[in-house]
Amino acid sequence: MTAVQIILITLVAYWKMTDTNTLQLFAFNTIICGWLVGLIMGDVATGLYIGATLQLMSMGVVAVGGSSMPDYPVAAIIATAIACSTGRGMEAGLAIGLPVAMLGVNFDVIYKIFNGFLMHKEMSLIEEGKFKSFLNVVKIWLFISKCG
Repeated sequence: MTAVQIILITLVAYWKMTDTNTLQLFAFNTIICGWLVGLIMGDVATGLYIGATLQLMSMGVVAVGGSSMPDYPVAAIIATAIACSTGRGMEAGLAIGLPVAMLGVNFDVIYKIFNGFLMHKEMSLIEEGKFKSFLNVVKIWLFISKCG
């Protein structure tokens, strides 16, 4: 894997996470992420195979309310990059990509807990009339939502 490919794959992952947490202008489902990484790696077929396999795994799994679900698009990004770079095929990529998706569930829970804490802090600052402090909390929340 070259440095340019690593940078492009990182940009795809960043673009996916930023779009998911902001306006959601693009369709970053699992197949699209697998296809984009496959295009970057020069093996579109493997990207589509992995993206479609993970898309089938994610069908019917919905994060309703405060529940969390594995981050299958990130799993597609990692699985495609590993499958194409090692040459061991889809099985090797999925063996690493799925645990990363499951690890994403834990980070999502931590993000939601911290987001709830900040929401209560914002509400108390607004009720006290401390709008300057409220703006500082909003800036912190926006920074964390970009990172998460």
